[in-house]
Amino acid sequence: MHYIYYKQIHHILEKTLSVGIMKSNQSLYLFIVSIWSFLYAEQGFFKDNWVPKAAPVYSFHKAHPLSTAEPGFAIRIDFSDTICKVLPTVFGHNINPWVKGTIHQNEKALMHLKRLSVSDLRLPGGNWTSVWMWDGTLPQNVRDGYDELLKGLPNQSWTMTTDNMIALADSLNARPQPCVNYALARFLMGDDRVQRAASYAAAWVRDLNIKKQKGAKYWEVGNEHYGSWQAGYDVSGLGVISGTEYGKDFRIFADSMRAADPSIKIGAVMLSDEKDHDNWSAHVLPEVQNHADFLVIHEYFTWASDINTITVQQMLDSIVVIKKSMDNLKRMVEKYTNKNREHFPVALTEYNVRAGRKNSSMVSNLFINMVLGEVITHGYGLVNIWDIANGYDETEGDHGLLSRNNPDVPDNTPHPSFFAYYYFDSFFGDVMLRTYNEQSSLYVYASRFSTGEAGVVIVNPTVEEKTVAIELDDSDPGDSVYWFTVNADDPESNNIEINGNRGPEYGFGPENYYDIAPYSSALTSPLIFTVKPWSSNYLLLESKGEVRAKNVRDKAAKCGLKFRQMGRFVEVKAPEMPDQVGIYGLNGQRFSAELVWAKSGSAGKVLLPKTSGLYILRVKTGESVYYKHLLTY
Repeated sequence: MHYIYYKQIHHILEKTLSVGIMKSNQSLYLFIVSIWSFLYAEQGFFKDNWVPKAAPVYSFHKAHPLSTAEPGFAIRIDFSDTICKVLPTVFGHNINPWVKGTIHQNEKALMHLKRLSVSDLRLPGGNWTSVWMWDGTLPQNVRDGYDELLKGLPNQSWTMTTDNMIALADSLNARPQPCVNYALARFLMGDDRVQRAASYAAAWVRDLNIKKQKGAKYWEVGNEHYGSWQAGYDVSGLGVISGTEYGKDFRIFADSMRAADPSIKIGAVMLSDEKDHDNWSAHVLPEVQNHADFLVIHEYFTWASDINTITVQQMLDSIVVIKKSMDNLKRMVEKYTNKNREHFPVALTEYNVRAGRKNSSMVSNLFINMVLGEVITHGYGLVNIWDIANGYDETEGDHGLLSRNNPDVPDNTPHPSFFAYYYFDSFFGDVMLRTYNEQSSLYVYASRFSTGEAGVVIVNPTVEEKTVAIELDDSDPGDSVYWFTVNADDPESNNIEINGNRGPEYGFGPENYYDIAPYSSALTSPLIFTVKPWSSNYLLLESKGEVRAKNVRDKAAKCGLKFRQMGRFVEVKAPEMPDQVGIYGLNGQRFSAELVWAKSGSAGKVLLPKTSGLYILRVKTGESVYYKHLLTY
């Protein structure tokens, strides 16, 4: 099986196709299988950020023998079967102002953060979004008490300022990803309160993008306004906010902000569960359907009154939420708007896990690797972990990638979660590949770099050592494989090791992680690899060149049949009119299909069903049958 790329009109995005040929009873069967699937559509305009990616080159490495144990099962990587492009925007981060105003000048923090590829830096982020004045001024004509709620300037001088956060983004070569203060619309007085708040947001757009030329592309209107913890949730004289109110106000904000810079994309605050918080999303969607560019959700996966009672297994099991949330959002879009279910790209602009002290242990590293793999698999366009640095609490733990205010650990020490980002991004290419995994307890994510190498991440979130045979289909393997293994003896331990190197007594991995050499060995197929318990493994497989790919269009031409999709129409070209044409859903359901054939030509058109979805087109000509997966809108 092999792949091609093509573009279609009417906002149909790029699709990756693979083709295989089989013969049966002297009949030729051509299967043109779309492995792009729905999830690629969900990336939407975020896919414009995609860039070819070169694999890392290691000038030094440490020879290490591969396993000689008998493999218990196989993992097959199909180099020709592409799931989706890997977007840099999956590796976004959050910065919050309460980390003090100096982190953008802290040499130790910057040394670590610059080793991550931070695509977009969300700011100010979190609940402070609703009490943050981007220009550090006090608003005029507001309800009593709001001035006292405000964080940062002019009330507090110890926090980061907006300019500090932008400076940090500049230092990391990241785009600012601003959240505007929607709560201001509920605290201002007067009939024009929403328009005034929207004008204030638009002024930030002009300041950041027009005056300062920072190119902030993705903007959010507010934060978690469905929750009682958010400033502006319940305001005297207005009552509790509803999804309908937020949705109507969102339109005013969006119009004002786009007037300042028409190139920006604006996200609306959503929940992935339809019934949560008085059906918030069900009320927001009808109001924003023609004004929102993308939908924003946050996810912290687990919940308990005492978060330290969350078990390791509960953390790991909650990974299914990523697929479930995407499925729920698509269903709600279809139910509550007049758009197709894939119309809105989805941004997960805050995520982590509520697990108390486990947040800075090895299980956090395992879980975040799984999150990165799953959000790519299921088509999220923009993802921001919470957060770069947060602050230690004896009960709550620390969500930060870097330590802060832990009396036993120096500030800006990388947590295990940091290494998930450091290695995953380094070892994952620009295209995700299909994998076939016989062992459901392992999480395996494979990719290909534009330079031809394969990058594979294997997460073993179990207490058992496992030996696998990695089979490489349709690849042109090189001579060597390189890898790093991050592991701990216990999932709740923060004393991790990287390729056998341990950190200081207080734990959290070796301080010189960037100087540790990868293991290396001769590359064989199958590749026999032993996966340690509680480990994340990052493999780079050399290639002698790009993956061998046959010219699919030439093959189709030799068979005398060509397809071209134009919206709901599929043009079929053949030497003569086909005998049969059929359209089938993935569940086998057959739909009516009529082929309108040009009387004087060698082409015809088939109209696809109105309902959006993936369909199989079956065309029979003589003794041959041709199949093609199609995406419709």
